[in-house]
Amino acid sequence: MKQADDSLILVVDDDSFMRTYLRDLLGKAGFGTVVAGDGATAIDIFVSEQPDLVLLDLNMAGMDGIQTCRGMRVCPNGTYTPILMVTSSDDDTSIRRAYATGATDFITKPVKPGILIHRIRHILRAANSTKMLAKDKARLEMMRRIARLADWEWDPLTDEFRISDKSLKLLGFAPEGHIDSSKSFVSIFPYHYRGKVAATLRDAVTGESCCFFEIPIAGSEPSPSVFRLHGRAISETSEAGRIVIGTIQDVTQIWHTENRNLMLRQAIECLPIGITLVDRNGKIIYVNPAEAEMHGYSVENLIGTEARNFADSRLRKPFLPKQLDGFELWSRESVNLRKNGQEFPVQLTSVVVRNADGEILGMVTACEDITQRKNAENKIHRLAYFDSLTGLPNRCMFHDRLCHVLSLACRESQKVGLLFLDLDNFKDVNDTLGHNCGDKLLQAVAKRLSVNMRESDILARVGGDEFVIVLSLNCDQKSASTAAERIISLFAEPFTIEGRVIYSNASIGIAMYPDDGHDAETLLRCADNAMYHAKNEGRARYRFYSLEMHQNMLRRVAIENSLRKGVEREEFFLLFQPQWDLNTARMTGVEVLLRWDSIEFGVIPPAEFILRMEDSGLIHEIGEWIIRTACSQAKVWGLSGCQPFRVAINISANQLKHRDFLSMIKRIVGEIDVNPSILEFEFTEGVLMDNGDGNIQILRGLKEMGILMSMDDFGTGYSSLSYLKNFPIDKIKIDRSFVKDLTNNVEGMKIVKAIISLAHSLGLRIVAEGVENGEQMVLLRSLGCHEAQGFYLAEPLEPERVQEMLGYRHSKILEDSTTGNDAFAQ
Repeated sequence: MKQADDSLILVVDDDSFMRTYLRDLLGKAGFGTVVAGDGATAIDIFVSEQPDLVLLDLNMAGMDGIQTCRGMRVCPNGTYTPILMVTSSDDDTSIRRAYATGATDFITKPVKPGILIHRIRHILRAANSTKMLAKDKARLEMMRRIARLADWEWDPLTDEFRISDKSLKLLGFAPEGHIDSSKSFVSIFPYHYRGKVAATLRDAVTGESCCFFEIPIAGSEPSPSVFRLHGRAISETSEAGRIVIGTIQDVTQIWHTENRNLMLRQAIECLPIGITLVDRNGKIIYVNPAEAEMHGYSVENLIGTEARNFADSRLRKPFLPKQLDGFELWSRESVNLRKNGQEFPVQLTSVVVRNADGEILGMVTACEDITQRKNAENKIHRLAYFDSLTGLPNRCMFHDRLCHVLSLACRESQKVGLLFLDLDNFKDVNDTLGHNCGDKLLQAVAKRLSVNMRESDILARVGGDEFVIVLSLNCDQKSASTAAERIISLFAEPFTIEGRVIYSNASIGIAMYPDDGHDAETLLRCADNAMYHAKNEGRARYRFYSLEMHQNMLRRVAIENSLRKGVEREEFFLLFQPQWDLNTARMTGVEVLLRWDSIEFGVIPPAEFILRMEDSGLIHEIGEWIIRTACSQAKVWGLSGCQPFRVAINISANQLKHRDFLSMIKRIVGEIDVNPSILEFEFTEGVLMDNGDGNIQILRGLKEMGILMSMDDFGTGYSSLSYLKNFPIDKIKIDRSFVKDLTNNVEGMKIVKAIISLAHSLGLRIVAEGVENGEQMVLLRSLGCHEAQGFYLAEPLEPERVQEMLGYRHSKILEDSTTGNDAFAQ
């Protein structure tokens, strides 16, 4: 507020004497002055100088005081500047005109100095108060606009209601008329809220507390506007009674914010993961029910405690507020404790909360119990790295562990032994006792091996009935041999599976690092190759990998790759080994034998390529060619006028299982026009055993065509009698292993004698394979064997040589028939 000596007064008078007099008078009183002799000049000075008070003569020539006053009031800041009229008139008309124009006060001439100075100072003080009040009013109006707030007042006795139309428009209301009563005020609200507003106003008259409620009002916006009504009854005087004053405010944004906060809180309350809020000191200020329940507490018990108490004691660290300055988002796995002390894994995600100025308020942490996830991860890990049947490491994990062992061995210059173990005749267990029994046998084998392994050894199942063992700790050939012998000895004791006693053996191949290979794949391949040789040499034994095995493996692979080329280049041909009647010495038939004369390898023994042919699937193509070629040759022999005899063809399991096998035989017989009765198909016991029921139907179909069936290698299986009973067999062939032991092994002769006796009782013909000398032939004939074949009688021959021998009686049989009997009889 300005002091008296700071105030500037504009003196306006057309009398120069009065201007000088008043200026000097005001100057002596401490006021600053400016003067003007007419109204127009006065208005210009008023705009430029902004005086604090104007001393204006009412009666001036030209623009008089009233006109000048009116011009000043419309100037900037002219509303609240006091204007003191100086007049010589004292009539009521002049005074009314002065006040109506905007004069603040008036003083008459002649002017008394003391009264003038006192009047000016009083007016200045009042003007300053008015200006301050105007500023406060403007400020209050601005705050109302910002807060979208209007005030109201209601006198219940007179029902006079005061609220400005300007305020209502600010809030968005458009009343039909002026609001001057409670009824008209209530009418601005939606119909279904009017009763509540009226009742609240009445209650506020007698109530001790304020009335308060919120009213959502639908508008053009997607969501309604919300108004908050406050009111309180007050007593102005003891006689006037109580009036109600209040406010009405647009709280739409606040309402939406509060609703969003409520929804957010309810969302957090029902989250399945835990939420914790801590202040800057690590004290819990909020937890949701999931967090409390997860740790075994109630929400109330956790408020005010330290959040670090959730962690295991080994992981707890003092909470330092400065730690929050260094990070914004922190995600990690940890271990928490329940109230009962139980540990459980959690996934924690924390974020620092800051206010608008960047000051840290605290931290929010989301906590998820990941016990199920960890269990699932462990299960997936076991499925990925462990065999589900035996629980042993699988091929993937074994490969990783073997690579690790080899890396250590390389760094420390040590040796490592790799044992590749395969169960002998495991397929027979599956085929006869079922896969469930086979699985249990594998489990029993795994358990027996695990119990007898050293802690430093690695045992894994890499597929089927194959197991691998890594012997580390600087293993040499001697320790590897000892380990292999120990493992094979574990199979001496039989396994009891589902009440059955099962004997099982194993063949083991051994590869050594670094002698046989420097990486896991090479060692596995070498050990597998050595195991393959152990099986071929009689099973239930072990073999070390050697360079010779490697060369054999390369040859085997090369032969497999050359098979198809051999078919395309027609490198395969047939030989025929004659079969002789031991009584008549005549040829009764021939066995068809496949041979391969390779451009790359020369003549390859059948043992080398037959299995490769089976594995590659070429057996179907070559098998059909064998049958077609043999039938064509049989027809050529038949056309030569010789007595018909049989052509015996070996049939493999893969051929027999082919869905078109029977139709293929019918097609070939029809195309070549050969009598099917001259054909004889030979099957081993293993072939007939595989897919028994299906094979019976195929064999019956062949039998209906007139084709003869013989069982090859009789006695080498273990279900011969059942197959002789169920299958339409015409002939059995005694395996060469029994014929070999016939003359030098009493037990061998007993077996052959039993086979021949069995065949006679069933009405089957007997053929002995592998006859190598006359003594064997004579003994077979004396035991009742019908036919024989072998190098003693004839080696496999070309078709032309066979034709030369057609009708020929074998001299060796004739010679032995005259002398051998006498010798045998002795």
